[in-house]
Amino acid sequence: MAHSPALLEGYLGFSCAMKRVKLPRPLSEKISLAVQEWIGCDHCLAAHTEAGRAAGLSETDIALAREGTATDRRGPRPCRWCTRRPPRDLLTI
Repeated sequence: MAHSPALLEGYLGFSCAMKRVKLPRPLSEKISLAVQEWIGCDHCLAAHTEAGRAAGLSETDIALAREGTATDRRGPRPCRWCTRRPPRDLLTI
């Protein structure tokens, strides 16, 4: 993200939106884990892994979230949606 101002701006916007949404903390951390895995930020991934553990996620929950899925009924869809490939024209920003 440090080398892509557009990616950083998008992530910061997403992060602000996530703070305004009333999601259960474990689900919020699953989404953050999926996004950080997709982005590839090791520092952020480590921070969200610890936050996920603090929110009560198991090691299995964390691993599945990083793969973009989950075992509970609320987890898979948001995790998959957040890790979809963006349209080709957005990659050139």
